[in-house]
Amino acid sequence: MSYPVKVIICIFFVACNNSSNSIVPDNKSADSVSNVKSYSRSKEIREDTIGFLSNCDQWKKGLSEGSLQGLDINKDSLEDFCFYECYDCKETFEIAFAYKNKNEKNKEDLMWSEFSKGCSNKFEKFNCYAFVYPMVDPDKQKDVHEINIRFPVTVRAYRRIDGDRWHLIKKEDIKDFHDLSLLRFQTIYNP
Repeated sequence: MSYPVKVIICIFFVACNNSSNSIVPDNKSADSVSNVKSYSRSKEIREDTIGFLSNCDQWKKGLSEGSLQGLDINKDSLEDFCFYECYDCKETFEIAFAYKNKNEKNKEDLMWSEFSKGCSNKFEKFNCYAFVYPMVDPDKQKDVHEINIRFPVTVRAYRRIDGDRWHLIKKEDIKDFHDLSLLRFQTIYNP
């Protein structure tokens, strides 16, 4: 390789490594961010967001507690979660709340208690994962027990950074409920 080519490659490498690693661009505050850099293990994705928890004090329906479903028994979730599903949002989404204090006695009782008062502290005792994809409100279907997702769908999976700031982990096309369950499992247990 000739000397000028080495210099050009070196300059390019240094320029790429010196770019800002800040999540918030210099000209925006953290509260106004809607399109900032995000990194996955293998590639750069430019779709981070804020606001999944913005109206949590008004959540009345769509709340539940349970485990991940739709996987083989040996791959099903290893713990219980709290969930919130928003059907009347601009983009429908669900959030899985993983309780951080897994080793406490009466964990399930404490988990729901902490979740019930979590809006005031932005659910600081939980690791949070949001999944954005089209859903139908089950109460507006002919059969409330019918699955409320019309596959195939594109799902954006986020991990909460802190407060109400979220990092896009991946975006995938999902063909059925099993694949959706697998995406949830991988996002939570292998982010």
